[in-house]
Amino acid sequence: MNNKKSRIEVKFDKKIATKEDRRGKVSRLKARKASRLSKVDRILQEGNTGMRVGEPLAVYDSISTKNSATRLQLFYRSNGYFDALVHHEEDTRKKRVNVTYKVAEGKPYFIDSVLFVTKDDSIMHLFQETSRESRINKGDIFTQENLSNERERITALLRNKGYFDFSRQYILFQVDSSFGNHTLWVRTEILVPENRNAHKVFTLDSVNFVMDAQVNIPAGQRTQSPFEGITYLYFEKPYSRKIPNRRIFIRKGELYSHENTLNTQRQLLNMNNFKFININYDTTGGKFVANIFATLLDEFQISNEVGINYSDAQGFPGPFYNLSLLRRNAFRTLENFETSFRIGLEGVASATSNEIYRSIEAGGTLAFTFPQFILPIGRNNRLKLGRFNPKTRLQTGYTYNDRPEYRRSNFNLSNTYTWENKRNAQYRMTIGDLSIINSELDSAFEAYLIQLQQRGNNLINTFDPSIVGSIIFSPTFNINQYGSYTRNSTWLRLWIENGGLIMYEINKRYLETFGLEGYKFVKASLDYRKHRPRENNSSISFRFSTGFAYPYSNNKILPYEKYFFAGGSNSVRGWRPRRLGPGSYTPYDSTDGKITYRFEQQGEVLIESSLEFRQKIAGILAGALFLDAGNIWTIRDDPNRPGSQFKINKFYKEIALAGGAGIRFDFSFLVIRFDLGYKLYDPARPVGRRFFLDPNFNSPPFDRSLNREIEPWILNIGIGFPF
Repeated sequence: MNNKKSRIEVKFDKKIATKEDRRGKVSRLKARKASRLSKVDRILQEGNTGMRVGEPLAVYDSISTKNSATRLQLFYRSNGYFDALVHHEEDTRKKRVNVTYKVAEGKPYFIDSVLFVTKDDSIMHLFQETSRESRINKGDIFTQENLSNERERITALLRNKGYFDFSRQYILFQVDSSFGNHTLWVRTEILVPENRNAHKVFTLDSVNFVMDAQVNIPAGQRTQSPFEGITYLYFEKPYSRKIPNRRIFIRKGELYSHENTLNTQRQLLNMNNFKFININYDTTGGKFVANIFATLLDEFQISNEVGINYSDAQGFPGPFYNLSLLRRNAFRTLENFETSFRIGLEGVASATSNEIYRSIEAGGTLAFTFPQFILPIGRNNRLKLGRFNPKTRLQTGYTYNDRPEYRRSNFNLSNTYTWENKRNAQYRMTIGDLSIINSELDSAFEAYLIQLQQRGNNLINTFDPSIVGSIIFSPTFNINQYGSYTRNSTWLRLWIENGGLIMYEINKRYLETFGLEGYKFVKASLDYRKHRPRENNSSISFRFSTGFAYPYSNNKILPYEKYFFAGGSNSVRGWRPRRLGPGSYTPYDSTDGKITYRFEQQGEVLIESSLEFRQKIAGILAGALFLDAGNIWTIRDDPNRPGSQFKINKFYKEIALAGGAGIRFDFSFLVIRFDLGYKLYDPARPVGRRFFLDPNFNSPPFDRSLNREIEPWILNIGIGFPF
């Protein structure tokens, strides 16, 4: 390898020498040389690709072993086991060493007394008021972590109560364990600055907001405009003062607060109009002045996006193109206007066959996003709501879908309010979501729907011209940034929807006059996900989702998009998209009596769960083992699909089960996924033949040699992780 490295250096040095008069060419050659050499260096240090698969070679180091024992002992002692002793034993066999660490914990030390001392009477008063929040409490086992947490608590408390120049260095802890009986006392002392008996409390004398800090204007040439206790400065007024004023939580005459400073910065940046928000405090001249400098983003932003589109309800990925225009501060009140156009192709599983067809989706949207609630509420309420990043989005859009079975157009209007509570919770409330839908059916698909209608199933009505109006509430909770590679994370979304309640009653007469289908329904769903990283570049992820929809209009049906479906690469991966269920229904073909999975299956009840083990193999390559379970059901008896109704005494026997393995190519910006799923438990088969180890699991009519549609293995191709 060293010889190869030398050859690479000589080769590129010769090329560079002949191109000295061309700087661009020389730069590219140097970059290529560095890249080639770094690859050789990696092979020298870590081995070739095959050698890098799995865990690196562990070489025994006696010094590291002793250090580990010392660190273990420090860990126990920092958690209250002051008498803990750790020693290690080495067992050498041939060229392998087994190390055993033995720990004698001893008894833990408990906190018997807690003292708080300071010469500053104001701080003493604050501490007494918040003593119940202390992290150091009598009767607890002593830990260094609690001391650290208490230091952080006291620092945050004081810096939010006006103590601008207070720092954690002023907090001193003393621990005395000489009393015996494994007890100790903790003394907390707040030191005071030199030559002073107390820490200074800072009150804001004024607040200045520079509205156009990105413009280079000589000092004194900006206009000063006081508004509700804040002085706004600008050269040419770029936007209304009212909107940022509701997201500024530092005010003249109030005590300094570090928390309010951070909230002000965060909520101003959440408006998507500012590139930077810098806040500093000036203490010169005996005054305490807050200066906020706002730097605007570019007014216009055009973006083009080309990529791979994938919908878990469809089938195979396909290309898409998205063009969008964003205009910030369109009406000078920091609202954003956005227009976009999208067109995409996908390979979708036909609703009437097992083949894959091309699907076209195109559409466009026009939307205004306002950094406030467009509601008749008073000034004080608007100021209070500013802490929650309130937004109102008014949107209109048109979507066109061309699938093998139907062509469907959807004109949509919506009014949505969003707000946040802390950083891990977001709430979405759609007061009005109105869709006008029109469909054209393929003759074969229409004939199938007519057959269902003749048997009492009104699914064909979901493709009639219709108006769908909904009210939606959906909170989302994201704890520790779900999917993080370094820590446990959780994601939870609830969805509650009431469809047609207002629109149906108001327009009932017009629906009948113009022959439009109307719907009334309620729908609720829950999606819970948990990601737990493990050692050795592996992780375990879990998902549980459930949903319920109940139509109560005269037609007793839902809009087609509101049904639940199961199967596919983001669902139970042993079944093709939308082909699982409902319940224990066995899908026979009426023409030849064979089992058929040609038709999509919809339901009003959904239960799904997945467990997946993920392991990085080498480079961008990763593997996964998974187990999926779930099904859909109808809430009413469907004569066309016997066994489809949800019944509390048997639904658990109809949970389908699929297992398998997959490989993933993780390019950081894109994950391409191949999952091979196998049917382990199929509720569509007769009782006693549903489990894959049952002797007659693959007997007729589920014999694959007699029916190509009986697929025990399903290859799923997806973009991104399944959950």
